[in-house]
Amino acid sequence: KGVLGISMRGCPLTTEKQDLLSIVASRVNKVLANATLHRDTKMLALTDGLTGLLNHRAFHERIRHEFERYRRYGSFLSLIVVDFDNLKVFNDTYGHPVGDEVLRELGDILRDTSRESDVLARYGGDEFVILLPQTNAGNAVKMAERIREKVEKHYFIVQNLNLQSTISIGVATVPEEGIDSPHDLLERADRALYEAKRSGKNRTVVSVPHLLA
Repeated sequence: KGVLGISMRGCPLTTEKQDLLSIVASRVNKVLANATLHRDTKMLALTDGLTGLLNHRAFHERIRHEFERYRRYGSFLSLIVVDFDNLKVFNDTYGHPVGDEVLRELGDILRDTSRESDVLARYGGDEFVILLPQTNAGNAVKMAERIREKVEKHYFIVQNLNLQSTISIGVATVPEEGIDSPHDLLERADRALYEAKRSGKNRTVVSVPHLLA
């Protein structure tokens, strides 16, 4: 909503001027409505409808941007990949609406635990990603562990159900040998996530452990 204000001191507002102002106001209203529609449409194209986080497409745009900024200015760039451990069990047992609500709550937990500078997205299905600019591996793992522990203690209260679950997390950081592109960074974090799932779930695995030393 907006207000169009015009001051006309000492000048009588004739019927003709009123008609002209009405036409101007109508055209301004259409322009503003179109601008708002464009903005809302663009936001819908970039956000995940379930969680309100960035979607897969928007995340790829951001990781390219952040990787280029890392290359230009140095410092660090870390990526956390989060996978929900029991979504299939919830979906099969209680139905997909319950699973969707659990994922929505998980999105809220990630948002509440992250910093304003971090980039959060629902990457697909039950997988989420968090991009941490200017963050080394040690600090990225600390954040990942805070998230993991918070989810482990959390009760998902959905449709009179009181559910608990865990998450598995993979972490990758640049600079690191062999990571030369955003795709490489995603691949390393995915490998670490796979190792976390393979070795028992509910844990954080960093792609190159010696970075924590």
